[in-house]
Amino acid sequence: MSTTCRASSLTALCLLASYAASAQMETQTCPSAFHDLPLHQSARLCQTFDDTVPASLVYHADVLPSEAADFYSQQNNFTFTSASVKGRTVLTTDNQDKIVVISADGDGAQIDILIK
Repeated sequence: MSTTCRASSLTALCLLASYAASAQMETQTCPSAFHDLPLHQSARLCQTFDDTVPASLVYHADVLPSEAADFYSQQNNFTFTSASVKGRTVLTTDNQDKIVVISADGDGAQIDILIK
């Protein structure tokens, strides 16, 4: 596993987090997948910021962050590289077109999916 993370990916994450904190977005029904990447079965409070590439979706899952990381690491269609950045787990596909950021959120995990 790699412990490095691209600066441009982190910049995008910071911008997304800032936007999410300031925006009054309405949640929607969670899809089963976002751009072929499945959402955890306990997904709720989904917010799609953009569905066209570059796309992003944020949701809450009623699991520990480590369980969410295991869920994404076990997906057969994707191979992820993992890094820990400021207390968050960042999973990136080998071709770097999909990024999953997992952080603690109350009694569960916040999961940000970014599609390049």
